[in-house]
Amino acid sequence: MKMRNDIRSQVNADLSKVTWTMHDQYAVLNRTREGGYEPVKKNVSFATALVMAILTIGVTVAFAEMLRLNVFELFGENVDRYKEIAPYTEIEKTSEVAVTTVELGTTVASIENAYYDGQSLMVGYSIQNGFRMDEFTPDDTLIGKMTKVDDVPFAEITTEEEWSLANRWSQAVTNGEPMGIVTYSVYPSDHTTTDGGVDIPPYIEDGRKENDGIEYTIREFEAPLPEELQNLDHLTLNIGLYQGVSYFYFDGTDTFTYYERQVREPMKATVWRTETEFNTLTGHGQYNGLDYEVTAQASAVNVQLELRFEGVLPQLPDDDHWYEFHLTDESGRALRSSEYDTAEPGTVRVLYEGTGKAPTELTLRMYIAHEGDFDEAKAMEDAQPVVLTQEKE
Repeated sequence: MKMRNDIRSQVNADLSKVTWTMHDQYAVLNRTREGGYEPVKKNVSFATALVMAILTIGVTVAFAEMLRLNVFELFGENVDRYKEIAPYTEIEKTSEVAVTTVELGTTVASIENAYYDGQSLMVGYSIQNGFRMDEFTPDDTLIGKMTKVDDVPFAEITTEEEWSLANRWSQAVTNGEPMGIVTYSVYPSDHTTTDGGVDIPPYIEDGRKENDGIEYTIREFEAPLPEELQNLDHLTLNIGLYQGVSYFYFDGTDTFTYYERQVREPMKATVWRTETEFNTLTGHGQYNGLDYEVTAQASAVNVQLELRFEGVLPQLPDDDHWYEFHLTDESGRALRSSEYDTAEPGTVRVLYEGTGKAPTELTLRMYIAHEGDFDEAKAMEDAQPVVLTQEKE
């Protein structure tokens, strides 16, 4: 093993000097799968063959490591939160799902990485060659299936050819000239389920499409997870796939559309729980004469804040006003939050995105914000800070 690791280190060091794009990586992978190279027949000694075999192992390992992209590292180039947890997102490589169609050729989808700490779940997946757009002319049968729409959202446009088609569509609509566009796609379901049949509530997705046509996505789920999924050794996940075709036709006056889809084999993965730090922080404060206790369950990926008031919060004047729960960590960094939940009287729950490290201290400032001319700095200055510290064991 030591010899193999030494070789791998040397190969990786040499390859680090080479410019290696995503397109190059998949080109090598596809070429290897196709078996496109004829072997050169030479007489070599056993010793030479052994050395070549060892070097091949090292090169193969190096290539495999490059081809196996960590989605969280990719997104971590711009988001510290993803960068910090990337080392905890490795999973055993799952089987890729290949969907072959006449229009797209072969689309490859797979779950690449995932983070599960017993309370929170994030999944990184990729879809290669999952979208194509073409011009078309509908026949009478297809026109008969179409329904009238107000607008056409071309949400997945990334290539020059697609932009050209979209611009031609826009010009045709402006000029009152008939034109049709069809899009072919293989895309994931919004639902993520376990083998036990639990449908895990989604929270948010972050996606990006590379120049080589591969789309990478990180899907995050509501925290805490459903009780039956908390603190397990592992989760078995399924993300459904669909093959779809969408037709859009402008007849010179109005726009019409028709859509079809088929269910394909889902992406699957087994995700083991990672042991990461959890901190419980507590504090107490007062707002508008109401005392309240506040508790935070803090991890690397999120902070679950709960405020319990000794009474009911005053009603807001209108929909243009809202309560703001501004939370910062020990370094003074503000945590980004979702909308707060007031389902229970006297209780407020807010979910914040983590920073990649579990905070050891938090500061909460509560105030009312509103639309229009609002001085946030003044509101922050007037708000009474509440410091949350770790519970003593």
